[in-house]
Amino acid sequence: MRRAGFTLKEVLIVLGLVVILAVILFPFFSAPRESQRHVPCQSYQKNILLGFKQYVSDYDEKLPQATSSGGWIYALDPYVKSLQTYQCPVVERDSMPKPSEAGFTDYWFNRNLSGQSERRLKNTTNLIVIGDGNDGTDLSNASYNIPALPPAWVLNQHSPLHRHSGNGSPSGAVYGFLDGHVKWMQPQEITVEPSSSGEITMYP
Repeated sequence: MRRAGFTLKEVLIVLGLVVILAVILFPFFSAPRESQRHVPCQSYQKNILLGFKQYVSDYDEKLPQATSSGGWIYALDPYVKSLQTYQCPVVERDSMPKPSEAGFTDYWFNRNLSGQSERRLKNTTNLIVIGDGNDGTDLSNASYNIPALPPAWVLNQHSPLHRHSGNGSPSGAVYGFLDGHVKWMQPQEITVEPSSSGEITMYP
């Protein structure tokens, strides 16, 4: 009469098969989750862009100055209520720096747009206002601004331009545009030279 149950050998074989299947299937389940890590960042940048729109409406259609009166983030203070909005959710930090300190924000403001009249700017759908920044060495305080993407960031896989990457998926960063939309993009999609032919750029 055959006894009920499984032998140790059978149990080990089943466990081995389960482990093999887990190893094979894990990347397929983890990749979609990893590739969506930029979604909270997009939401934060969208809120910042709404703050810019409200500021422009109140100040004669002009964008804030990047550095005056404590910086552009201070200028948006009446419109963007939470300071956490200026910090990318995927960036780990042990403490909350003060607005005057580096590390206060993970998003830069396009210096080329400082104090510019919005009504005079063209190509608003391709003109970048804000984007992922703070590589740990730049002065990312309430005035944090840059005139162009640093060339050293493009090839450095640990730079802000590659902050949002999935498990096996391409790396990129999140950018906010003058017309109010936000988009995840790879570095090579952005024109680093002044252009008038409709490319995505930081130059008005």
